[in-house]
Amino acid sequence: MNIFLIAFLAAQLAVSANDNKVMLVDGVNTPVPNPLPDTVTILDIGASPPKVVTELRAPTTIVGPPHSVAVTPDQSIALVTASTKIDPSNPKSTLPDDKVTVIDLKNVPPGCIDHSSGWRWCGRSLNQPCGDVGTRGQSK
Repeated sequence: MNIFLIAFLAAQLAVSANDNKVMLVDGVNTPVPNPLPDTVTILDIGASPPKVVTELRAPTTIVGPPHSVAVTPDQSIALVTASTKIDPSNPKSTLPDDKVTVIDLKNVPPGCIDHSSGWRWCGRSLNQPCGDVGTRGQSK
């Protein structure tokens, strides 16, 4: 689970990418039979106890580089990436994927702006001065 903390109005938010496709079995990433869809959970951690603001369906991957979530420097947008998916011809294995979901964190409640593909997203960063997206991985 990847969690990033951001300030949102009076709330402090955590963005959690939840990969439901795989689990660790004896240290090996193993596809889950009939997995639930992947989700992104937005949590208000400024509340006591913390509360779920919203949960969105969005493909994500926890395998590989340590970050599947990035938040823009102005904290208005979250990018959630998915670099793997279940192999439709062999549900016991995974294939590379190329999905990125853009989430509007300023909207109440936060919601998806776009689901895109075309790059093999296996890690990304945001350039602090201008918010440009940088990727590590391969183009299509």
